[in-house]
Amino acid sequence: MLTEFFIENWFLFAALAAVMILLVFDPAGMSSSAARAVSPMELSRLVNHEQAVIVDIRSHDEFAAGHIAKSRNIPLENIESHSKKLEKLKKRPLVLVCQTGNRAGKAAMKLRKMEFDKLFQLKGGLIEWQKENLPLEKARVTKAASGKAKTTKS
Repeated sequence: MLTEFFIENWFLFAALAAVMILLVFDPAGMSSSAARAVSPMELSRLVNHEQAVIVDIRSHDEFAAGHIAKSRNIPLENIESHSKKLEKLKKRPLVLVCQTGNRAGKAAMKLRKMEFDKLFQLKGGLIEWQKENLPLEKARVTKAASGKAKTTKS
């Protein structure tokens, strides 16, 4: 009797098996976030061995207060307007950094729509970086002759 039920409804069992395989393997990475979370140690490895670019998506003032060395500051609200600048980095891994990791996830979704594939985000953001006693660079914001703010490292 159970055999007859299985034979008559084989397509349901095949569909169930396909769904189970997709849930286990997740081949497209769709259930995960737009970027893979990395620890501060993994971030260092990506930068040193895979020429990853660190993109700090916090505001200019937050960036000036302290940021990871060699990171580039592109605030979250300016991601789309900097698409040409970012396009040059498309083949390299991008590590997105914010204060806690929340804004980095939003930036990753925007970049994923712009067809960036190698996206990572610092797990726990700069708060986690600082908990590991890792260094931050600070920048001074000064007014240039043109009246625009100019950031210099100190």
